[in-house]
Amino acid sequence: MEKEGKDPKKQAKTNYWLEALLGFGVTSLFYTIVRVAKKEKPTVKGVIASGVAGGISTPLAVWGVPKLIEMEKQAEAPCSFWQVATVSDAHFRTGNATGPESTSQVDRSVSSSPETLPPVLPTPSVNEGNAQLVRQALEEVKRILNVGQSDVGLAKQHHDRKDNIDQTGNNWLRILKPGSVNLITGRRGSGKSSAGHKMLEYTRFRGACHVVGFPRQAQKELPQWVGVISEIGEAPPGATILLDEGPLLFSSKESMSLRNRKLLSDIVLARQRGHTLIIVTQDSSYIDKNVLRSIDTLIIKEPAPLQVKMDRPEIRAFLEKAARALNQIEHDKRGFCYVAFSPSQFTGMIPIPKASYWNEKLSKAYASGIDLGLKRAAKTLTRAEKIKLAWEHHEEGKSVREIAIELGVSKSTVWNWIQQHERERDEALRFFFQQFPSLDTQGKNEQKVLEM
Repeated sequence: MEKEGKDPKKQAKTNYWLEALLGFGVTSLFYTIVRVAKKEKPTVKGVIASGVAGGISTPLAVWGVPKLIEMEKQAEAPCSFWQVATVSDAHFRTGNATGPESTSQVDRSVSSSPETLPPVLPTPSVNEGNAQLVRQALEEVKRILNVGQSDVGLAKQHHDRKDNIDQTGNNWLRILKPGSVNLITGRRGSGKSSAGHKMLEYTRFRGACHVVGFPRQAQKELPQWVGVISEIGEAPPGATILLDEGPLLFSSKESMSLRNRKLLSDIVLARQRGHTLIIVTQDSSYIDKNVLRSIDTLIIKEPAPLQVKMDRPEIRAFLEKAARALNQIEHDKRGFCYVAFSPSQFTGMIPIPKASYWNEKLSKAYASGIDLGLKRAAKTLTRAEKIKLAWEHHEEGKSVREIAIELGVSKSTVWNWIQQHERERDEALRFFFQQFPSLDTQGKNEQKVLEM
């Protein structure tokens, strides 16, 4: 029990050090007993380390855990931020953080129950009526300027819907990890090439996208952000590379040819360069067996009738599972894939829609064979475009983690981009009001809100 008239803050410090000393002694003793029980000699370093750990953790366990539980209960109740802040300030000013015994020392009695929190409110800079008009006018100006509204309720509703297309894209980004080698196989006309181009579209914000040996006559059908190269080594680090019609690039009949050896070395170095390779073939037996050994992800479209029995023995079991799963789909099977294995540990069916730019000419682009003489640079997103894209996704309700996966950057980078875009947006609004004061229907109130 605390003595009458003793300073609560000093008593709090005394209690803290007593608990730390007690924790040091108990944990040191426990460490020694355990060592002796194991017939081992206690060490000085071990005694000190265990004692320090106990000295730090004991005060936190005695006072921190109850405080966290109390804060959690308060957070569940409908109390305002100002009430919690004022009560917390009163607790610390009067030394109430020292425990339940010091509750009587508080000048103004405050119960931990959320229902009895005192209605402490801040003094507003403008009255509530004017503030409401300011908010309405500002939201109208934002709508006119089309700069976006940070409506948490609508964003949450959008996020709760979990739009199928967005979720499918996020799932593919987790499967197509940077530095991985991915093989797509299936019968003719099952949508392999379309799936490969859609994977380029999913990863386009993560880095440059290229196609190896794309025919010259079909180049105009590709969007500007898809480049064309003659070999994998020409792509920049972090790029996603599509090798359509794989047998034309590394045939199993030319396993020791110079071109095959060069392509195989580029595949081996894919992880070091951060390349995401997507190889498309009708049958795995058409391509070099060394390439098959290197794959990290096996993606199966609808297999041919005899492919399940005549493909390479190593993947027949996967083809059988894929065939059973795809046969359960009654409508068009081209919109689905079966992931046999992947670095993300995902296995099973996953939808894969057509690429937005896909057409009939692209599906028959390799009618005249590959063209290794054509090269075209890929147009990549600038930093400003990525910042704008991150903000748009944030407004749509996507999480920072989802945006980071899509753009291929860290979560902290995405958060900094969002904050930067908000500052630039507010500066643009201030400039707008200065240039067009006639739109400032509430005088200077909108400006005050922007400066808050």
